[in-house]
Amino acid sequence: MTQMKTNQKNWIVLGSVLVVAALGVASAYSTIQRDQPKTGLAAFVHDCGSNKHRPESCNTLDGVEAKFAIKLISEIEAVHVKTRDTAHKIAAGTLTSNAYQACLKTEECASVPMLPTNIDPASPEAMTGENAKISKTFWAFAEKDNLDSLQCDYIPACALAVSRGLLTLNKGKLRAAKTETAQ
Repeated sequence: MTQMKTNQKNWIVLGSVLVVAALGVASAYSTIQRDQPKTGLAAFVHDCGSNKHRPESCNTLDGVEAKFAIKLISEIEAVHVKTRDTAHKIAAGTLTSNAYQACLKTEECASVPMLPTNIDPASPEAMTGENAKISKTFWAFAEKDNLDSLQCDYIPACALAVSRGLLTLNKGKLRAAKTETAQ
């Protein structure tokens, strides 16, 4: 009888722990959902970047701009300018590693493509595979004023907008993609 009561107590405790754990997971998921931005580029990338449960508003430029309260081209161009200016400063040597990290924390700078710290930019290893793409993208930001496809691919909102057919990139300019209208 005592053994049975002990087993019952163990099952009750285990059941209580599982209920608390399930409630904790549900609460955490609710917090994650609640903390997701509702407007802006981050919300656009989050909501429209998924192939699952993508809102209908993600299918047109007007829909995106209305749902996320943004002017998509202007927002992407602003990110491009901030990234380009950051790369210019790094390439010119006016933004040191420590200053760059501090600048990122205050959001005065943008993240730029950088080689891993263990790779010497002058080494042959820096010019192969993924490292070559990183270097090429960094120097595209540092040396070019106009947005190119490497830079667009690095900026998540730009890459998404172009891949979804919302925008086109031609001669350094983002433009609304032409949509066919029924006549």
